[in-house]
Amino acid sequence: MASVKLFEGCKLWYACYSIYTGQVNEKGRPIFKRVQRPTRLTDKNEALRLALSYDQAAKKAAAKVWHDIEAKNLVQQIGSLVGNTVSRVESAKDFITNWLNSAARQMDRKSEKTIKNYRGIIDDFLEYLGPRAERPVYEISKTVIFGFRDSELKAGKQTATVNKALGVLNQAFGYAVSIDAMLANPVEAGVFLSRSRRSAQKRRPFSFDQFKKLVETTDPKRLRVDGVNISPEWQTFIMICGYTGGRQQEPAKLRWEQIDFKTGVIVLGRTKQGDEHRMPMHPSLMSHLKRLLGKRVGFVMPAIAAEKGQALSKTFREVILPRIGIKQAYHTKQDDPNKGVGRRLAPYSIHSLRHSLSTWLNDAGVSDATRMALVGHEDEDVSRTYTHVEFELARRAIQSVPSLES
Repeated sequence: MASVKLFEGCKLWYACYSIYTGQVNEKGRPIFKRVQRPTRLTDKNEALRLALSYDQAAKKAAAKVWHDIEAKNLVQQIGSLVGNTVSRVESAKDFITNWLNSAARQMDRKSEKTIKNYRGIIDDFLEYLGPRAERPVYEISKTVIFGFRDSELKAGKQTATVNKALGVLNQAFGYAVSIDAMLANPVEAGVFLSRSRRSAQKRRPFSFDQFKKLVETTDPKRLRVDGVNISPEWQTFIMICGYTGGRQQEPAKLRWEQIDFKTGVIVLGRTKQGDEHRMPMHPSLMSHLKRLLGKRVGFVMPAIAAEKGQALSKTFREVILPRIGIKQAYHTKQDDPNKGVGRRLAPYSIHSLRHSLSTWLNDAGVSDATRMALVGHEDEDVSRTYTHVEFELARRAIQSVPSLES
């Protein structure tokens, strides 16, 4: 039964009523949950009438007799109660597009990549909706969200990518609820995927023998002989990734001033934390960097630094890995053979080199704390700086990793 409630210090009444969860119990009866919603009314009787209207609408939705006429009547009734002129209800497409444009305006220029990702997610969602995108936004139910989620998984997207998409939709529909465009947010906690689903999608580390083959096959002299049209800087890039465990753009943007040959220290600018990670260099890496020609100013690998992340990943996946016998599917195709569907996590990638260093250190018997410090995991304070004793431990640990010369 609907009721109203007045909180202490507040002059506006809250409507208390039950909404359908979209689930049924063991007897097949619909399951409701109790909610509280502001009415923006100071008159108790009018607030109660509004609460009863909400309650009635929820029951009709559970009985599957909720349709356009009922929805329009409810909107008109709410409008008359609160004294507002009822405007046209936005379609799902119009609402979510307007929300995205508004969100984009609030982001600074540094968030261009984020905005691009948001637009991609919204485009995918509207494409999934099809003609339903022209229907009122309040018709987007949890069932629709579940359907979109499952279609993204079927397309081969990984769990983290799907959860990110759900998170964006959660923001959009959460805003819809806050402005009374929807009664409830269809993207609830139960919609998100458990991280345990990622067990079958984990990156695979390279064995040290595979790493050695990667270094050998990208030797500039061998590339010239074999006629492979990729930058001769790839060998250096792979060595830095493998021996530092840096994320892709950290070694790619490495500058000579971040390398101290006297102390044997290399400093990576961490892209995820926005700080710096200082670590000792492996002897094989230091010897290689010392042999590089140039004025030793600016980027260590100018050509690699100028490449976009996706281009680096594609070259590594499609050109370099096959040279050591690793071939793997990355995309699948839908009905349209010219259209790639969402990303399928490839077992081996540039990021696998990060996991590889951690694996090699573990195989060498290095402690978890020292291993995490070297690889630079963000949840360990020790990864940000070292005492003298800790640094010597880190140096011995990195030296326990095999050398390319052996």
